[in-house]
Amino acid sequence: MLAENYDIEAKKDDGNCTYARDQFIGTYQVSEECVYEGKSNYAITITDGPTVVDIIIQNFANQGVNLKATIIDNEIVFTEVEVLGIVYSGTGYLSNNILTINYTACEAFYFPCSDEESCVMTGTK
Repeated sequence: MLAENYDIEAKKDDGNCTYARDQFIGTYQVSEECVYEGKSNYAITITDGPTVVDIIIQNFANQGVNLKATIIDNEIVFTEVEVLGIVYSGTGYLSNNILTINYTACEAFYFPCSDEESCVMTGTK
């Protein structure tokens, strides 16, 4: 029932279901700008997550970490995800194969932060 092409009259799963997350899957060349860290360029890869509404963003923030996010109404959402001592929160979207993610980062030791890092990540497939 979560598939974009769900057919209530289907008798069996033929493996042709498509999900909102599928459009995000791929490798992106990223240009990122952060308030404190400045600009950087790198690549991320987005793969299927553990459920049909989840994705895994590999090399998130060019830190070599994998971050799980959820697709809700064709938007990426992750809230207070801790990976290797950093807490990330953000949202994103895909438009014409251009991925935009706005996020904040804070060291878990200081969470909630009073002075968190804010970044904008823009990637193209």
